[in-house]
Amino acid sequence: MFFKLSRAIAATTLGVLPLLWLQPRAALPPSSLQPPPNDKVSVKISHEARRVVACSTVKKDSQLSCRAKYAPVDSSTALTFSPLPAGTKHKAERRGAHIRFPARIGRQEHRLRVGAGRWQLDWPPHETKVFSLAAGDALEIALRTTLGSCQTRGASCTLLRDEVARSVTTSPARP
Repeated sequence: MFFKLSRAIAATTLGVLPLLWLQPRAALPPSSLQPPPNDKVSVKISHEARRVVACSTVKKDSQLSCRAKYAPVDSSTALTFSPLPAGTKHKAERRGAHIRFPARIGRQEHRLRVGAGRWQLDWPPHETKVFSLAAGDALEIALRTTLGSCQTRGASCTLLRDEVARSVTTSPARP
């Protein structure tokens, strides 16, 4: 009796398992960092840091200006590249990326493949930019930090060591 019952359970199990395997599985929401092939956007983010080490006076057409001489410095920084709400009822999983450039002198790059849509770049403490990306776009974001600046004072140039300037440029940009 036990043997007949075991054969019945085995037959039922073996008959049902293939059907379960063929059942459609619940689709996971798409990830914005690993989008489907038709929804990819290439993003390259770079950072360069430099310090003004000297200033020289330049005279052109009776106008006095300053020319800075730069030296590369540690370009470590951190930023966040995150999706903005799509404004639709579709609640797709969209995760941002926290990008950290390590301590290194010179220009650094990081590449991402993200989903199309609106994205925001946050580069603390003050820089924030919003981008609208369409499938197939290729966006380059260049971050630059400049420590120090030159200022014209009378007939000479003065190096201001405590100045910090940060810039974000994009190519091609669709802000």
